[in-house]
Amino acid sequence: QAFPTIRISRPGCPAELPRCGTSLGHSIGCIFFHVPLTPSKGDAAVFCESHPGKEDWHPLQTKSVGLGYMYDGARCLQFALDNTSSQSRVSLDFCLQLYREEPLPFHHSNGNNVHECHDLCTPEMIEDRFSAAGPGYYEEAVIDLGRACRPGMDVVMKKSTTMATPDYRFGPPFA
Repeated sequence: QAFPTIRISRPGCPAELPRCGTSLGHSIGCIFFHVPLTPSKGDAAVFCESHPGKEDWHPLQTKSVGLGYMYDGARCLQFALDNTSSQSRVSLDFCLQLYREEPLPFHHSNGNNVHECHDLCTPEMIEDRFSAAGPGYYEEAVIDLGRACRPGMDVVMKKSTTMATPDYRFGPPFA
């Protein structure tokens, strides 16, 4: 996601209904990040489940700002309670999509058969409502794992040389 969503829950804000990213139009390949910019605890926190369908709700709490959570928000439900606390919750929320451009060949133990390994989503699998609405919601970068072992080499490189312009898909203040 090129720009994070800014979420604010002031004291007295109503609850946010349970939702998962795929119900909002995100791809199954999205990994969600929640980074509180204020301490979040109790009913001022976002709640989510640890695995899809497990319904073991737990708050994403933090005392130190800037420390965040990575979770399967595409498939796991998340929600917020009525904020009855005396403090506002402010957070940056965003998602990443990881995919492999080309499948890797691998050999079975007998050594005779070569199959393709799809350990990550294919580019077709990550197409979602946000990317289908036009360019600008996601920024594309390349991760070259072969360079990770060489000092001084960039491992992550942005594909585009221009910065995306935020639009309504990012929510306030861009909506």
